Order: sequence, then C-alpha cells, then structure tokens
Amino acid sequence: MDGGGYMSERVKVVIDALRTARERGEGKAETLSLAANLVKDWPQSALALHVLGHVRAALGEAKEALDPLIDAAKLARGSLDVAFTLARAYAATEQFDLAVETCEFALGIDNPDDPALHAFVIADSSHLEPSKEARLAVAKQQLRDICADAKSRSVVQMARQRWNGMSEEERRSFLTVSIKEIRAYHQGNTKPSEKLRDLNVAVDFIKGTGEWICWLCPRCRKVFLSSNLFELHVENEHIHELHEWLSSVPKRISDEQTEFIDYWFVSSMTSDVIPTGETEGEKILSKIKNLLLDLNDLKVLSVDLVNNLVKLTKAWVGEGPTVPQHLSCITLLDRGGLHVLGSCLDLLEPLPTVSTGDDEQDSRDPFRPLDVELVKDAFTVYIDENLPRNTVGSSDQDALFSWLSTPLSEDPATSWSCMRQDCLSKGADVLEMLNEKVDSLIEKARHKHLLILTRVNEDYFCAKAKLDIEIMGLDAEVDSLKRELVKAELCNA
Repeated sequence: MDGGGYMSERVKVVIDALRTARERGEGKAETLSLAANLVKDWPQSALALHVLGHVRAALGEAKEALDPLIDAAKLARGSLDVAFTLARAYAATEQFDLAVETCEFALGIDNPDDPALHAFVIADSSHLEPSKEARLAVAKQQLRDICADAKSRSVVQMARQRWNGMSEEERRSFLTVSIKEIRAYHQGNTKPSEKLRDLNVAVDFIKGTGEWICWLCPRCRKVFLSSNLFELHVENEHIHELHEWLSSVPKRISDEQTEFIDYWFVSSMTSDVIPTGETEGEKILSKIKNLLLDLNDLKVLSVDLVNNLVKLTKAWVGEGPTVPQHLSCITLLDRGGLHVLGSCLDLLEPLPTVSTGDDEQDSRDPFRPLDVELVKDAFTVYIDENLPRNTVGSSDQDALFSWLSTPLSEDPATSWSCMRQDCLSKGADVLEMLNEKVDSLIEKARHKHLLILTRVNEDYFCAKAKLDIEIMGLDAEVDSLKRELVKAELCNA
C-alpha cells in the first residue's frame, strides 16, 4: 500500500518511541509529534494516517485518533488492520454502533488486503503468521471479537438506561420469573441462530488457520495461534522494562544440587558430628540446615549464595583434600564458625512468601446482595434495602445492575461470546498482577544495582544475598503468572 524503505524506517522510529512512552510514562508529546510529522510528510498515505491514529489511541487520545483513522479507512478500504484500529477507537469512545458498523463492513470485503502491509504498526512483522490466508483469518477473528464486544456493550448500555428509568414496582416485576418461563428457557437453551452463527465463525477460523484454538490478548484483543507468539507479544508490548533487568536475576542452583540438599538435610540431621561436640553447635547447624532447606523449597537458593557459603567455610577451616566442595563442608565448622555463619544467615530472614499461583481461589461471586425465594409458581429476587442504588434517570451503573449484567460462568447455556469475555476479564486481572510483580522485581533489581555500585553497606554480603532471594522469589512469581496468563487466555474457536 505504502512503500519505501525510508518511510518504513520512520514508522519503526515512531512505534519504538510509542513503546518507550508507554513503558516509562514519559515522552508522550515527542511521540505524538513524530507520528504527526509522518502525516505531514505523507498526507495521502493510509499507512501514515493509520500510524498517527494508532499512536493517539495507544496514548489515551482515542477521540483524537478518530479523524486520521477515518481518513486511513477511506484510503485503504481493503485493510482489515485499519478497520480494526478504527473500531477499537470507536469502542473506546463508547460509539459502539459505529464500531459494529466498521467491523461488519470490513468483514464483508470480498478481497481484503494482506494484513502484512500494515503489520509493523501493531507488531514485529517477523512474528506474522506464515501465509496470507492465516493472516486474514486472524485479522477477521479480531474484527469479529471487537464487533461482539461492541454489540454486547451497546446492549448493556441500552439495558442500563432502561433499568435506571424503571420504578421500584417495574424492577420488582422484572426480577420475578415463573417456573414455566425457566423451563422454556432451558428446554430451548440458546437460540439456534446464535449456535449456528458461532459454528460458522469457528469453521471460518479453522479453515483459514488450520487451528481450533487461539490465545487472546486481554489488553489489545489481538489473536495469536501459538502460546509462544502470545507470550512474546505480552512481553514486548505489555510488560514494562522487564528484559532490561532480567540479568539481575541470580542463577538458581541446578536440579542435581537441589536434590543433594534435600538428601543431605534428611540423611545427615542425625549423623552429623560437630568437632566441638557441644549441643549449642548442633542447634546452630540444625538451624542453618533448616534455613537452607526453606530457601531450596522456595527455589530461591542461588549459585552465588551457595558458592559464597562454601568460600566462607573454607576460609574458616582451611583448604584440604578432606574438605567437601559443596554445602556439606559446613559440618566441619567449629562452634565459632557456625556462630558466624548462623549470624550471617539470620539476616536473610524473614524469607519472602512466594506464590506459585496454584492456590485455590474463591470462585464465588463477590457480589451477593440478593436472596431468591420461590413464591407460588415464580422465583423472585429480593434486594438488600441497604444496597446503594442510583436514582431514576442516572446514566451511571449501580452495583445491582452490574451484578445482573454479569454472565454466570457456571451457567451451562452460556454463549461462546460470554465465555470469551470471561476469558478476557480473567486475563486482564492476571496481566495487572503480572505487571505489579514485574514493577516490584525491577525496584529490587535497581536497589541491588545501587548496592553493587556503592558497596557502602558493612553487611554487603548479607544485604546482596537478601535482595537476591527477594528477586528470585519475584521472578518465580512472574514466571508463574505468565503461565497463568497463557492458560487464562486460551480460547476454543
């Protein structure tokens, strides 16, 4: 659509500046200026207009993004990517009807352009799907998804207005349903037309991609055919500055060392002989072993810490052929050496709490302001009188309406679009937690970097070791949340 190596380089500069501005929260004006200069130099370029609209929307100026995106869509009527960006901007400004109209128009194009033409606006072109058919299938799926979202939100918007306009008597009637109606609903389940539509969408997607599952980005709603591409996208676009600080994460001990420590702890607790033969030394040694075992179980025992403990021990007992080259050498320390080592390790406590994400979460609805009772042949919802509710005519969403408009994940008749929305909601929560952990990791890594540069702390060894333990714990949680995000965003076609 728009060629030229020079323009491609200019676009790359803008997209790199956008990524930096989003990660660091600065440079917004400069990035917008770079994007605006593209349009100034190529005023009739759909690509330049698309980039400007994309940048404005990404930096929180969705309303200002509409004009260049509308112009880009007029110039590139066959571009599904431009339509997708425009539809997202409409949705962000709550113009859901226009978002639906844009998506439906794009999905009706007989011979759409290859999405590769505008790929570097959104992602690294080297990560594109290998065939044009697959790229088009992914682009169409993204449009269908944003279209479904816009339709759903438009319906909710209208329902909210109707709800806020109801009297208390009308609301009571609305919240009452007969057993006969419930039976009829479940016998019919979802409408056949809805089931058929979902089936057609799935068949179209599978034919184009050869895949029946995909991953959805909860932040920008893009579709990926592999978990690796999805993870790469999240790391590059939605996790702030992580790669810059990964080198600060200490290397964990090997699996063999982990097994040795577990074996040594269990087998030697009753057989160790302290050279001094004093009970106090035995207690200190037992405490040291327990601490090392805890570090090992938390997977925050680093190669650096183990090596330093071995070096410290050898400096105390001296080198020799009988001195082991691993942690078991600490059993050779006398009471004084054990006291020194134990005092150092005491400074590492309390140990961090590392969440692996495996804990069962309370799946109950956090909002339960209602009681449901059977009265004659109908179920009636009784509302808590103390529940705050908006006045009639208010456009705001109250807590009760929020609960009523939230799909129940346990409902067997839940539609595909509702399940997909549930997937995106869970993923958004996981991504938020992931970024919080990454921010904490970066903060600790910066502290460690400063500590290494200054070395003013008289307890440098222990201070660095404690930071390493905290960093490794956060790194483990980041990895766990990444896996959780991949699991949460896996969606069946």
